[in-house]
Amino acid sequence: MPSRASYRPDIDGLRAVAILAVVAFHAFPRALPGGFVGVDVFFVISGFLISGIIFDALDRDRFSFTEFYVRRVRRLFPALTVVLIASLAAGWWLLLPSEYRQLGKHSAAGVGFAANLLYWQEAGYFDAQAEAKPLLHLWSLGIEEQFYLVWPAFLVLVVRQGWPLLRVVATICAASLVLSLWLSYTETAAAFYSPMSRLWELALGSACARLARPSGSTVRESLAWLGAGLVALAIAVTDARGFPGLWALLPTFGTALLILAGPDAWVNRYLLSARLMVGVGLISYPLYLWHWPLLTFARLAVLEMTVSRLLLTLALSVVFAVLTFRFVEAPIRVTSARRGGVLVLSIPMVLCAAWGATAYHREGFPSRFSGEVASIAAFAFDLTVPYRLGTCFLKDGQTAADFAPACVESATADRPARIALWGDSHAAHLYPGLRAVFGPTHALAQWTTSGCPPILEFDFPLQPECRDINTYVLKQLRETKPDRVWLAANWTAYDLGSLAETVRAVVALGVAVDFIGPVPQWREGLPRNLLAFYQQEQITIHRFPERVNFGRQTEFPLDARLRSLAERESARYISPIDLLCNEVGCVARLSASADSLTAFDRAHLTTAGSEFLVARFPK
Repeated sequence: MPSRASYRPDIDGLRAVAILAVVAFHAFPRALPGGFVGVDVFFVISGFLISGIIFDALDRDRFSFTEFYVRRVRRLFPALTVVLIASLAAGWWLLLPSEYRQLGKHSAAGVGFAANLLYWQEAGYFDAQAEAKPLLHLWSLGIEEQFYLVWPAFLVLVVRQGWPLLRVVATICAASLVLSLWLSYTETAAAFYSPMSRLWELALGSACARLARPSGSTVRESLAWLGAGLVALAIAVTDARGFPGLWALLPTFGTALLILAGPDAWVNRYLLSARLMVGVGLISYPLYLWHWPLLTFARLAVLEMTVSRLLLTLALSVVFAVLTFRFVEAPIRVTSARRGGVLVLSIPMVLCAAWGATAYHREGFPSRFSGEVASIAAFAFDLTVPYRLGTCFLKDGQTAADFAPACVESATADRPARIALWGDSHAAHLYPGLRAVFGPTHALAQWTTSGCPPILEFDFPLQPECRDINTYVLKQLRETKPDRVWLAANWTAYDLGSLAETVRAVVALGVAVDFIGPVPQWREGLPRNLLAFYQQEQITIHRFPERVNFGRQTEFPLDARLRSLAERESARYISPIDLLCNEVGCVARLSASADSLTAFDRAHLTTAGSEFLVARFPK
């Protein structure tokens, strides 16, 4: 590590800014919408510090790959091991089998510093929500470790070959930035998780480690204030949609300017180097590791996180971070320097990976539950066939050309009328009910697409084909002239300002419109809600109820707003809330069988739920 003479307390202060922004965003995302860019600040700092270590050793002709990676192990393994063990233990008591199976896979990926690659592979509309992944935050650690694996060898090669270092690093930085910008508009998951699209942020920090600091105090002060302003602006206003993209330039270049300004600039010397900021910076790594699992498990345990519960969880994160730093990180950095220390640190990590792999292959240990609880806990639903995934319910990346001919049935003498279904997954989940209830008497058409509501001229970064798909569907409605079209979507996720135009366009074709409102929404998914309800109420209730309000979100304002819109546009409004819910609660299960659950996640209907709901639609 750098000598004490080269230690810069302002860098620890900058770490404090990064971790406080990330933690605040995860706890209060609406209050600090751009707080997640703290990770990008971390990337630049990591590139700066790691490259500084390498440059210092190369300048003295004393660089050792073995010593470099031994130091990385001593820095990263201890705290990570503790958090992995704690997460696997907490998950044993709190997670459903499917969730614990996923946690096992994520644990193994975290040990292998490949979490970002796994989350990249998993990214998709029906992937588990971020709040249900206790180790999601390890994606950034994966990117840093992948950087550590290749960057030292690269710098050694450049220096020993006598190539112009800054020019080479700048070229790589520019190429990675171009790739990141391109992927941000074409494949957002890759832009976010790929080490190649994030390399430029770490390379930018690396360049800062070789650039000479400006000599004039006026220049240094200007750089520091400009850098602080860019970082503050990024935290305050950065939009998560399409990130990293151009948004990432704000926190990364702001961090680079603060680093280049040096420790003597006023901002660095008096703000970033303040004792409290340095203290927070010193525990930033364990605090980063602890805060997200604690928030995740707390949400899963109580479902509704009040402000007081959030603050208590964050306070607990700080306590755990301080204890980890004081009694795990600091002592092990000294003792593990002895012979065999790296092996001793690696064994618990390997055991965590082994346990995670076992949990994955043992389907999350469903034997942890018994009786009716086991039935609910093990419930799983495959939407491929009932939703007609990939043919009439298009996945991410598919286009209108991928709609199969079977998506449009021809009218017959026995089925002269036709109903068309148009929308996103909240339209697709109506198809099983539509088929069962109206199929015998109506020809059916289904044009549904993940993440694509029936709103003309709609653009959505996660579904770039949406505009063309909706144009295609309107053309098909004009050609097939169904008697009715059902418009349905997860209306909570979209701006409804242009929805009326879609209704008018369909009505203008002479097609009647049925406007389907929102279904009940469950905070952590209906199976999880029922399990949490049972765990909290089992003293007085020894079975799962048929109707519940526990853990349910409030859809009533949206329901009323959509009803009013439908009435203004002469469309018939159908309210699933009215059909499924009463003063007792919303229908959660139809019988004692787990297969009778009405939803399999936060809001998507099962086949049983779809048939039950659509059977109550007006004919």
